Amino acid sequence: MTYRKILIIILMATAHSAWADEIEPKWLSASAALAGKSDASFKTFSFALGYNHKMFGQDFLRYQIGLRYNQSDGKERFDFGRSNILVNKIYTNGVNVYAGVETIIIKKIFLGFNIDLMGHAINYTRPLLTQNSSISVLKPELFNILLVNQNDRGSLNSEFYIGYNYKEEFVICAGMSHFATGLYYKEFGVDKRAVSFSTMFLIKLQYNMWPGR
Repeated sequence: MTYRKILIIILMATAHSAWADEIEPKWLSASAALAGKSDASFKTFSFALGYNHKMFGQDFLRYQIGLRYNQSDGKERFDFGRSNILVNKIYTNGVNVYAGVETIIIKKIFLGFNIDLMGHAINYTRPLLTQNSSISVLKPELFNILLVNQNDRGSLNSEFYIGYNYKEEFVICAGMSHFATGLYYKEFGVDKRAVSFSTMFLIKLQYNMWPGR
């Protein structure tokens, strides 16, 4: 066998290996995100562990699934029956299962969206503060469940962002976070619930612990 044939075989094997890596991108990733309103009246912190992989055999499209810890702090307005009331101090935290999708638009730049599906609150009995004297009990809901709009239960996070792969392992993202907060309360002894939605600027850092390429 000539050296030329040996070289061709090596190059073909290398190309096949690169092609195989290219069609099987997958990562186990960790990310941390901060989001807040421009007046700093409401802010959130989240930390997520997720698995990402291509969808439908396409390299430019990938899905996400994982666990996300969310913590929120601040004040927000809620509709309590016919009254729109400011809750002066909101504090929630919990762990949710999330899912999402990302699509590469040009090399190293991609668009993404993810949303919490369900989860559980932590130290949910912490009371919240409001100036309305008719509300005797006010606290975050125990279970977090995505049921769409006003039907959402608990605290749920969703993210819309554009990302840049600075290196294979490091990603930086910027975009918007849409955070739902569901509260349980008693008004004149009657059990009720209220939901508020906060849209905030988001910045996120991600580290890919298991590069697929």
